[in-house]
Amino acid sequence: MIFGLPPILGLLPIVIYAFLGFKNVHPLLATAAGVLAAAVLAGKSMLEIGAAISTGAGSFLGIIGLLVMFGTCLAEMLKDTGAAPLIVKKLMFRFAVSPTGILVGTMISIALLTVAIGSMIAAAAMVATVAITLAATYKVSPAAMGIAFHTGSVTGLILGPFTPPTVQILKMTEMSYGQHLLSIALPFSLLIFITGVVMSQWAQKKYGKENGIHYPAEEAIDTGLEDGSFTKEARWGAKGFIFSVIPLIAYGISIRGGMSYALAMILACTVITGMAARYSFTKIMEVMIKGVSRMAWFYVMFVLFDPFINFVSQTGAFTAMGTIFSPLINAGGSVVFLMIGALVGIFGISGAAVAQVEIMHGMFGATALAMGVSVPLYYTMLLVGSQITSFAYPGADMMTELGLARSNHIKSLIINGWVVTGVMIIYMLVRGILNI
Repeated sequence: MIFGLPPILGLLPIVIYAFLGFKNVHPLLATAAGVLAAAVLAGKSMLEIGAAISTGAGSFLGIIGLLVMFGTCLAEMLKDTGAAPLIVKKLMFRFAVSPTGILVGTMISIALLTVAIGSMIAAAAMVATVAITLAATYKVSPAAMGIAFHTGSVTGLILGPFTPPTVQILKMTEMSYGQHLLSIALPFSLLIFITGVVMSQWAQKKYGKENGIHYPAEEAIDTGLEDGSFTKEARWGAKGFIFSVIPLIAYGISIRGGMSYALAMILACTVITGMAARYSFTKIMEVMIKGVSRMAWFYVMFVLFDPFINFVSQTGAFTAMGTIFSPLINAGGSVVFLMIGALVGIFGISGAAVAQVEIMHGMFGATALAMGVSVPLYYTMLLVGSQITSFAYPGADMMTELGLARSNHIKSLIINGWVVTGVMIIYMLVRGILNI
C-alpha cells in the first residue's frame, strides 16, 4: 500500500467501480478506472501494469470473456442461417397458445437456449421475434413479457453446464456438474423460475386488461412463422445445431469437461451449424467474426479484471475487510457471515456477475474457510450476492431484458426484482440456519 496508508483504503477501487456501475457508465470504462486506481494504490509501475494485463489475457477471467465471445459467435450463426426463429417457433408452439402458455413457453424457451449457447442475452434475442408476435396476437402485456424474459434468462444461465457462472463455480470448487446442480444451481434457479411465473401472471392480470398495456397491433401480424416460410439454410442449420449441441453437452458433462471443452464445444457447434446450412468456410468465418465483434469489449473487460482483483488483494484490503467483520461474525456465527456476504454482494458491488464472485471471494473466502462453512453453502452465498444484483435495482441486465421484450414498463420489472431479491434473501437465511 503506497505511503503506508491503511490497507482498508485498498477497497477504494472497488468503490469507484461500483459507483460508476450505479451511474450506468460503460462497464469497460468502469473496469479500466478500477484497474488504474488499484494500480496506483498498490504502487505498481507501468511495466508491472502491462505485465499484469498480459497475464490477465490467459487468466481464468480472461478465458471467461472468451467463452462469452464464442457464445455470441454461435448465436450469430443461428441468426444468420435463419435457424434461430425456426428453433424458437418449434419450442414455443409446444405450449398452449394462451397468455399463460406464452409466458411460460417464453421462459422455458429462453432458459433452454441459454443452456445450449451459454449466453442469456443472445438466447432472449433469439426468442424475442416469435414470442412477441404471439404475445401481441393473444394480448399478453409487455409488462408480463419483460418479467418472463428476465427470469427465464437467469434460470438458464444458472442451470447451463457451460455458462460463465457455472464454469466459474466448477473451476473454483472442483465439483462435478451433477453435484453443483443438485446442491447449488437447481434450488436457486427453481426459485427464480417459480417467482417469475407467479409475477408474470400478476403483471398479466394487472396490465393485460382490455384497456391495459399491450403491444402495437402491427406486432400481431404473423411475419414468417409459417412452416413454408423458412429457407433450406434455416432448416439444415437448425438440424446441424440440434444434432451437435445435445450430444456435445451430454459428453462434456460425462467427462467433466471444463473451460477448454466449453470453448471447443461452442466453436464446434458454430462450425457444424454453418456447414449444415451449406455455408462455405469463408462465409462461416465472416459470420463468426461478426459475432466476435459484438462482444470484443466484454473480453477486454475480463482481461482487465484479473489485474484489478490482484492489485486490490496486494494492498491488503481483503484481509483488512475480514478483520473489520470478524467481531460481528464471531458473535453471530455462520448465519450472520452468510447474510453479510450476500447483502454486500447484492447491494454493495455492481458489475459483471462473474467479476462480482471474484471480488466477494477475495473479501470472504478466507473467513469462510476458517469458519468451516460448507462448499455448497458458501458458493450459494456467492451466487446470490452476484446474480441477484440484476434484480435488486435497475441495471444493464434488467434494461437489456426490458428492451428485448420490447417493453417500456420498467415499474413491473422493478417490482418483480424486489420480490425476487426478497425471496432469495429469505432463501439464503433459511439455508444458513439449517446449515445445508
